[in-house]
Amino acid sequence: RGSSGSSPCASPTSSPHRSWRPWSYWGGEGAGEAGQLLFLLGTLSDMGFEIYDWSKTFLLTFFPRSFPRLGPPGPVKEFVVVCILHHSTVLGTTIPMNLSYPSMAAYHQVGFSLLVSSGICYLAGQYKFTLDAKTEGGLAR
Repeated sequence: RGSSGSSPCASPTSSPHRSWRPWSYWGGEGAGEAGQLLFLLGTLSDMGFEIYDWSKTFLLTFFPRSFPRLGPPGPVKEFVVVCILHHSTVLGTTIPMNLSYPSMAAYHQVGFSLLVSSGICYLAGQYKFTLDAKTEGGLAR
């Protein structure tokens, strides 16, 4: 601990080097009107993906023969976990949170963190398709 009894790690509000952090780090009022609008648009675009994925998974789980172009049939267990537990939570909380807490810094920070981490996960998932799994050098790339 430092001499003031605080943690040696700088807090988001006390760091003298705040200028290098993205606007989303402060969230809420610190993001300004443009930052808040971008955040709300980001959460709404995520809802659009959730609706698309929920619909596609539902159709592939319960009506796979009617929609063969969407992909292979999906298991009911996957539908329950992905659509009922995950997608429904996002769809049920995003609009109320956007309406009730549009400038709450913690909401912006958590939402931004979740959206960025899911984007990184998605990109890593796409990157794996570029690897040559038949050779050791291809996997080490």
